[in-house]
Amino acid sequence: MKRALVLLLMLTLLICAAACGKPKDKETAPETAPEETEPAAVYTISDKVLVNNTECAFTITGVDSGNLWGPALNVMCRSKTDRELTFTVASASVNGYMTEPVWFISVPAQSSQTSQILFESEQLERCGIEALDEVEFILRIYDTNNMTAGNLVEDRFTVYPTGLSPEQITVPAKPAGADEYTAHSGEDFDFTVLEARKDRFWGYIIACYIDNKTDSALRLYADKVMVNGVETDPLWGATVDAGKRDITDIILSETELKEKGVAIDEIKEIEIFLTAVNGDEWLGEKIFDGSFTYRP
Repeated sequence: MKRALVLLLMLTLLICAAACGKPKDKETAPETAPEETEPAAVYTISDKVLVNNTECAFTITGVDSGNLWGPALNVMCRSKTDRELTFTVASASVNGYMTEPVWFISVPAQSSQTSQILFESEQLERCGIEALDEVEFILRIYDTNNMTAGNLVEDRFTVYPTGLSPEQITVPAKPAGADEYTAHSGEDFDFTVLEARKDRFWGYIIACYIDNKTDSALRLYADKVMVNGVETDPLWGATVDAGKRDITDIILSETELKEKGVAIDEIKEIEIFLTAVNGDEWLGEKIFDGSFTYRP
């Protein structure tokens, strides 16, 4: 009897195992609509000649949108003289925001060279910029070996790489800060602290938004920053062209903070002594001179 029960139990287990091992019919996965992605910017600029005189030439030949670090203007620089010439740009902006590409190239006498003016993706994204719709800059060309001779070219240019007209350009709105504080808002300019945070490379960063509402450039600087009541010497200064905006970082050195006994993780109060002057003049008239306190 026991043997019969054991055999019956084994037969039951085998049947169950077979049932469990039977492959199931494939289930049809529900159809999902493909994710919508923003179309990549289409750049139409090509062979845009900005300078062509007896001494030099400068042409924008296109845009490299596949650059690892960000979009770049492809340029051709030419020296028509028997001197080496240096080409550089300054006061650059994209879609209404200051964006300073670090770029220059020296071109030997009677020759041409190609180069790229790079706009870093990280900086563009921070300003809410998705494409180089409007690029404005001052182009300077001078004799590499005789800078005292003055510039052969020093002109401001505006180009529209995507083919939009000036009326179609949209300036991105101020980005929302994690813990923002508006320190100054007037007819002259707006100054907003967006956030303050620890930075593994610099030490401590205070991210600020500036909107220049005047018809002249603004030069802003902070003589000192008090952190938890301790005076520090910030690494910062910014120049914002007329009608432009900027997102800039006031940097506090971790080394200096440690030397003065300030722990980055314990920063509770930051007082910034801010000065703004007319940036179009060497000794510009003061537009603002005061301090404000920010509590991160």
